[in-house]
Amino acid sequence: MRRDLYTRRQMLLKLKQSGLLNQKSITKLADNEGVKPHTLWQDWSRRDLWLKEMAQIEQTRSMVLEILHEFKSVREEAWKTYTAARTVNNYNAAVSALSMITKNLIEEMKFRQSLGVMEKAPIEMKIEQLQNIKQAVVFLVDTIEKEDPSLLPQLLKVVENAEDLEKINEEFLDKGR
Repeated sequence: MRRDLYTRRQMLLKLKQSGLLNQKSITKLADNEGVKPHTLWQDWSRRDLWLKEMAQIEQTRSMVLEILHEFKSVREEAWKTYTAARTVNNYNAAVSALSMITKNLIEEMKFRQSLGVMEKAPIEMKIEQLQNIKQAVVFLVDTIEKEDPSLLPQLLKVVENAEDLEKINEEFLDKGR
């Protein structure tokens, strides 16, 4: 179903549910959509043909939003782990948490790519070729900045912490010499 058609049908359902499906609201909707009121009334009279598809789309949309929420929840827990690990100078746990966050973001990007929301690219192959986590995260930032800027704040946190961890790692290696 075309997006404009889906949106129009969604509006028809909302009008019906609110008790406002009348000539005045149909005329206004038709003007906004650039169609004739007759077209909307005709579409409404054939709703038995498209209501099931609309329900399936809504069900799928709900499932996708739930999965995206789970990605976010995992990242939030990993950030808590990172913060707690840094507080007690447990750098191994901090690095593991950052690694988990990075992997989570990559998996979310793959999921979004599978939905067609983001351009498909062999991200994991490019990351394997990079030298360290900082470069990998910078690559992810560049990619997400182009594809889905809403994920950028999370990635910027990773970049900041990756730089911090590199300094800690250098200090740790210096002390070991």
